[in-house]
Amino acid sequence: MTTHTPDQPDDADLARLRAADPAASAAPDTGALEAAVRDRVPEAFAAGAAAGASDGAPLSGPEGPTATLVDELAERRARRLRRRAPLQVAAAVAGVLVVGAGGYALGAGAVGAAPAGDSAVESTALAPIQLGAADSPAAGDTAGGAQESLAAGSRATADMAYPGFWGGRTVFHQDGLSTQGTSADAWAYDAAGVFSQETARRVADALGVSGEVREDYGSYVVGSTDWTGPTVSLQADGLASVSFNDPTKDPWGCVVVTPMPADGDEGSGSSGAEPGACEESDHGAPPSGADAVGALRDVLGSLGLDPAGYELVPEEQAADQGGPRSTTATAYEVVEGQRTGAQWSATYSGAGLASLYGSLAPRVAIGAYDVVSPAEAVDRLGDPRFGGGGMIALAREGAAAQAVPEIAPAEPEAPTVPPTVGEGARFAWPVTDVTITDARLGLAVQYQPDGAAVLLPAYELSDADGNVWSVVAVVDDQLDFAPAG
Repeated sequence: MTTHTPDQPDDADLARLRAADPAASAAPDTGALEAAVRDRVPEAFAAGAAAGASDGAPLSGPEGPTATLVDELAERRARRLRRRAPLQVAAAVAGVLVVGAGGYALGAGAVGAAPAGDSAVESTALAPIQLGAADSPAAGDTAGGAQESLAAGSRATADMAYPGFWGGRTVFHQDGLSTQGTSADAWAYDAAGVFSQETARRVADALGVSGEVREDYGSYVVGSTDWTGPTVSLQADGLASVSFNDPTKDPWGCVVVTPMPADGDEGSGSSGAEPGACEESDHGAPPSGADAVGALRDVLGSLGLDPAGYELVPEEQAADQGGPRSTTATAYEVVEGQRTGAQWSATYSGAGLASLYGSLAPRVAIGAYDVVSPAEAVDRLGDPRFGGGGMIALAREGAAAQAVPEIAPAEPEAPTVPPTVGEGARFAWPVTDVTITDARLGLAVQYQPDGAAVLLPAYELSDADGNVWSVVAVVDDQLDFAPAG
C-alpha cells in the first residue's frame, strides 16, 4: 500500500508509482502491525503511555492513543520528506524493481564510503554480494530491519531499464572468462546456539537494561513494559538479531507536554501548551563520528564480539535545524576482505546510546564447497532454477551519479492511446543481449527455507558497462533443489 500526506509535494513520478502499486487498496492488519511496532519501535508508544492510556485501551482507531500518534509521526515524516528532492523520493519508492523471471534491480545507495562529513571513512572491504530478497523468508521480521543492510550495502543501480523490465527477455554470454571451477569455504550462522533467555539477560546487562526476561511474540525481551524506558529484544531469526531502543535518549523522541484531557474535562488552562502537544527532546550535541565508532567498538566487546572482525564506519548526520541530532556508527562484518551483509548499527544522541541493532549469531565454518567456473556462472543467469531471487542487477560505484531514468513513459500533454496493431504485424518480444566480461568469486548471506542463515560462495558478474549480476556459485551436486515446504 502507498500513502501520501497533504503536506507532501505533488510529484508526477510518485503519482504514477502509486497508480501502479498492486497493494494500493490493501487494508493493513492493524493489530499485527501494532504488535510488531511495539516490539521493534517501542518509543513510538511512549506518547500514549505518558498520556495515561490504560493497558486495555484500544491502540488503533479513532479512540486509541495511536490516532494522535499517527498524525504526529506523519507530520514528522512529512517534514523530513519535504527536505528531499522529488527525484530522490521517486528513486527511493522504486528501490526494488522486478527484473525478468524473479531477478531484481536495486535503486538506492552506493557502498564503499561513508557519507560526507568530518568523519567520513573510505571502506577497505569489498561490497557484499546479495542473492536477492526472495532468498530471505524472514527478512521482514528481523530486528530493526537488519536485513536491509544487505540491500544498503550493495552497489546501486543507475539504469532501471534493465533486461527483463517491462516484459523484456535477456540472453547472457561471456567473453574471456575462465572455464575452470574451484572450491571455496562456507559458514553457517549459529543462531540456535545463542538464542536463549540467558543470552537475552547477558545482552541486557551489557546494555544496562534492567528487568526480567519475558517472552513476547516469539522473542526474548528485557526492559520497560510500558515502552517509556529502554528495552532490548533477542529475535528468533537466522542471525539471532538484537534490537535495543531507549526512548529517553531518542534524538527524535516525542515527549508529551500536557496529557490529553479526559472526556468532558476542558483542562485547567494552566499550561500554555496545547493539550496532547508533543515536543522533541533536546539532548544536546551528539558525539563525533570517531567517538561514536569508539563507543560502538566497546559495545561489541561487551557483547562478546571481536571488533577486529568488523569494519567500523561513522555516518555523520546532515545538519537538521541548526545542527545534527544524532551520529550513527555501523560495524560491517568482514570475511576474507569482503563485507558479508551482517552488521551492527548504533545511533547516539547527546544523551548516549539511543538505539542498536545487529546480528549476534556466531559464524561457524561448515567446510569447503566446490564452485562452478565463471563461465558456467554466466550460464546460470539464464537458468530458471537460479532466477527466482538469485540474480541482482546492480551498477558499479561511480555509475550511480547518472540520472535516474523515467520508470514509466512521460505523460503526454494530450491524452493518447497506444496505436492499434495492424494485420500481419510482428509481435514485439524484446530481448536484450548481455555479454559478461568480468567475474568475482565472493560470499553472500542466504536463507534456508526454515530461516537458517548461511554465508556461501557466490559470483558477482559484470559487463563492460559496469552493470552487475550475482548468482550462487556452489555446484549443482551440493545444492538441494527439493521444493520448499
